Amino acid sequence: MTNTRNYTVLVVEDEPIILQDTINEITNSEMNFQVIGTASNGLEALHMYKELKPDVVFTDIQMPVMNGLQLTKELKELDPDLYIVILSGYSDFEYAQQAIKLGVKEYLLKPLDAEELTVLLKKFYSSLNQKYKSNESTMLLSTLNGMEDIHSLPFCYKQNYFVLFLVGLGNLFHNSLSSSMVSSISSLWEKINWDQLFVHVFGSDQQVWLINELCPNQKYIVFTIDKNSSNEEIHHLANKFLHKLQSCIDITAISICHNNQPISYDKIPDTSQEIRWKLENNFVIGKKVVYSCGNIQDKPISPYLEPNIQNKLKISMCSNNLNILKKDLFSVLEEYDNRMLPQKTVEQNLMQIINLLTHHYQLDAIVNSVHVEYVLHTSLFTANSLTSIKEEIWNIIHDLIQSRTLEYFSNEELANQLIEYLKGHFSEDIKVEDLSKHFNFNGTYLARVFKKYTGDSPMKYLIDLRINDAIRLIREREDLDIKLISEMVGYTDPRYFSRIFKARIGTSPSEYRNTVYNISESK
Repeated sequence: MTNTRNYTVLVVEDEPIILQDTINEITNSEMNFQVIGTASNGLEALHMYKELKPDVVFTDIQMPVMNGLQLTKELKELDPDLYIVILSGYSDFEYAQQAIKLGVKEYLLKPLDAEELTVLLKKFYSSLNQKYKSNESTMLLSTLNGMEDIHSLPFCYKQNYFVLFLVGLGNLFHNSLSSSMVSSISSLWEKINWDQLFVHVFGSDQQVWLINELCPNQKYIVFTIDKNSSNEEIHHLANKFLHKLQSCIDITAISICHNNQPISYDKIPDTSQEIRWKLENNFVIGKKVVYSCGNIQDKPISPYLEPNIQNKLKISMCSNNLNILKKDLFSVLEEYDNRMLPQKTVEQNLMQIINLLTHHYQLDAIVNSVHVEYVLHTSLFTANSLTSIKEEIWNIIHDLIQSRTLEYFSNEELANQLIEYLKGHFSEDIKVEDLSKHFNFNGTYLARVFKKYTGDSPMKYLIDLRINDAIRLIREREDLDIKLISEMVGYTDPRYFSRIFKARIGTSPSEYRNTVYNISESK
């Protein structure tokens, strides 16, 4: 929501009475449109447009020197998105149709009808608001990310002072998280009526912009403010924003981090980076909190476990008693909660614990590196606290420890188990993730082992099993149609099945069946 904008109009008309009548009607419409220039022919109007750059042009068609159609063509070449209104008499209707072919979407009959003009200007006003807002948001996005020289951006509020709110839904987000997680966050954002929220927090006369961040669970709110506003006033607005936001959506963690004093436009790139860094390094899991950059005392972040915790867990591992290890792990997680350690510190410490386990139990690092980190990030993103997901964290660790039993199998035996599993389940919907879960190995590791002993990836081997069975069914069961065979070998989409079949055999299933039947008949 922004304060009222005024837009500019150029009127082109060679008849003085109609020209003045048009000016009066636009002025009296009270639609925040201001006539900033008039011209009596197209050539004069073209020069004026280049100088004044109006938002809207009203033009007659039949004029001396350059008519309205030629003017429209010239203006559209300069700005394809310019709003042009043709003023036409009944006798000019064919000309109006030509103008519409040039991209003009609006025309009004002379003399102007006040009601029709108001409806048109309302539509223009809404569209121009969206256009300018979108352009400003694009400029601010570039400025926030330091992607362009801010002095080259035509931002019309450069002389103002600004506050930045970095708003986050949920805990810290990682790009490795699933698309379904991203979709759930998007659905939360969609529940928010931003116009109402901005009016409630900032009032109806405030300039406010909503800017998407690279992280799907974060957005920047940028707004203008009096340069003398204090940190207390800014912090009060942030808390008000947080309170209103949590009434709109149901989520455990919401964070807002803001600059502690108004900044000029040229300070936005550095300030936005500082805010991102502050939030990332200080955010505590499961909290609804407002951070002021000037008031945050950065907590030291170490990628290493504290010696006392490390020794405690090592002793637990050496006991070879999983119950003791589980109890001590829970104790560590509860301690982290009580100390309100930042999420970033917690993540690094948990991975250090995983590394301790990998070393102690002589686990294959390939097994735990990517998959374990992904599962941890997924659990942490939606957590109310570490204590609330301690069982999930223990399950991750327990699964790792249990995977050591697979050491007794050679890679060749693992490949053979995969083959037998695929042979017995090829008609089911199988993905790499399913194999990873079933065999308790990272998908990349499984694929590498399988290819070493078979020469193919698991998915290619699965396709070959399905196509070979489809060939068998076609040859043995003339009564089965291709769609049913497709479903029997694991493909719900018969068109996709046909493409795969043809890529492997060289002909479509139908063509192959015809060939088989012809061979049978000739025999």
